Amino acid sequence: MTQMQDPAAMRQVRELERLIEARLEEARQSNARVVAAREQAELLVGEFAAEAAAEADRLSARILQEAREWVQADEAEQQRIGVEVTQRAVRLREELVAATVAAVLTVAPTVTPPVAPTVAPTVAQRADRTPKASR
Repeated sequence: MTQMQDPAAMRQVRELERLIEARLEEARQSNARVVAAREQAELLVGEFAAEAAAEADRLSARILQEAREWVQADEAEQQRIGVEVTQRAVRLREELVAATVAAVLTVAPTVTPPVAPTVAPTVAQRADRTPKASR
């Protein structure tokens, strides 16, 4: 009877081996799918990283361009303000000169011909006035 059980046991062992092999094959296929999925994910991450870097470069270039435009606009505004300040200073100087002239003309007495200064006696005239000359 042990020999009879042996063929049945052998069939069961073979059946178990076949089931184990099938499970191993399923595990290998599953592992292959996992590896493929991981590789695909790594590729996608690489693509996304490259796209993100390119987008960061584009944004950086745009920000830099906008900053340059702001600086140029600021410089133009400063030049415009400088011109306005210079023009205002010229106008104020002209107004100051005009006001000064008007004040001088208002305060100054009427113009009279200059009076000749008193002439000091000459040496000869003084000599005539000496005590000896008057005797």
